[in-house]
Amino acid sequence: MHGCAPGSGGPSGEKNGMYRTGKHTKQTKALGRLMRKLAREGEALVARTMHEAGFRPLKAIRRKAHVRKALAAAKAKEEQE
Repeated sequence: MHGCAPGSGGPSGEKNGMYRTGKHTKQTKALGRLMRKLAREGEALVARTMHEAGFRPLKAIRRKAHVRKALAAAKAKEEQE
């Protein structure tokens, strides 16, 4: 059958005849993952900072799961102190 065997399929990158812009290369996908990770960490940092300053984070940020976890951890840390 086609595929699944090591070395099967076309060559990767510019060696492949269908390579066009590099939009779907491994490097580009890794860069996208990094940017999403940085954005998530930034949102959590903004939410924690606003919470510590006594402000309520924006609803668009507040409803995200990673921000809720960060706020819950900040509140738990406050209760321990």
